[in-house]
Amino acid sequence: MDDFANRRQAYRINDDVAFSWKIVHHDDIVEAQGYLKQNDRLPTRARESRLRNLLDHCKESLRRLDKRFTRTEMLLSGFADELLLSFQRVSRLQEEDAVLQCVLHLQDISEEIASKPEGITGQFGQILTLMRKRLEQRQKDAGLDPLFAVNRLAQSAEIVGKINQDIEKLTQELTTLAPTLTQHLTAFDSSLSALPVSKVDTKKGLAPGKSGHMVKSQVNLSATGVAFRTMQDIFEKGDYVQLNLELSANGLSYDTYTAYGQVVLVKQLAVGKPYRIATQFILIPRKMEEDLGAHIARRQRELLLIK
Repeated sequence: MDDFANRRQAYRINDDVAFSWKIVHHDDIVEAQGYLKQNDRLPTRARESRLRNLLDHCKESLRRLDKRFTRTEMLLSGFADELLLSFQRVSRLQEEDAVLQCVLHLQDISEEIASKPEGITGQFGQILTLMRKRLEQRQKDAGLDPLFAVNRLAQSAEIVGKINQDIEKLTQELTTLAPTLTQHLTAFDSSLSALPVSKVDTKKGLAPGKSGHMVKSQVNLSATGVAFRTMQDIFEKGDYVQLNLELSANGLSYDTYTAYGQVVLVKQLAVGKPYRIATQFILIPRKMEEDLGAHIARRQRELLLIK
């Protein structure tokens, strides 16, 4: 092994950091190249910019509601926040499209009640509350192991089934009072129910306050890329990946960084075990590169002291 390879091998570490990843399109890479040279950071992806604009438009419509409808505004704004997190957590372009479709239905609802607030009936409010409860139940279920929580999952299925029945009954009542609003609400309910739900365990280290879509994970950090593990069988060598990391040069304050990488290795450790995904940086801000080096050096020193 030559000196460069030795240095590169030494300049890496396994570490628990706030981390997330997302498969992206080659167009995202092309779009980011010029921006990175001028700003030393990657731009918000066009898809995410569109989603954020739609959500801002939804909240703007909701703010026009009379103060009598504060709870309605809070419920729908809560769904908007959840959809942004869902978009950031999903891994594939198809899943992003599903979230965007859901946001479009939410926009239809927001515009409809802003122009016709008489549609905000008791039934409408109850349906939103039930949808919120169902979402929270699904989030709890996502944190359960199906092999060891059979009874709890069965109980949850009964709860969700009862919620669905109540929503269906209230929807029939709302149809006669506000048919257009009911149509938008039904489309939103259907698309929201189809979205993947993930449970983020704050005890394991949700990135505090800054990056709700990032979870503390063990990754292999190096000057040239990031390696991580996943149970999802969706990667191919050559895929482009957005890599989000929280790094700290001093161990006291952390900054969130985003880089683009390309998959150079996909290896399943054993049947039924996670896949090891190795990526190589292809677009990385200079500041991130510097802090990544300082972060690795700091963690190596800390581990030496422990030994």
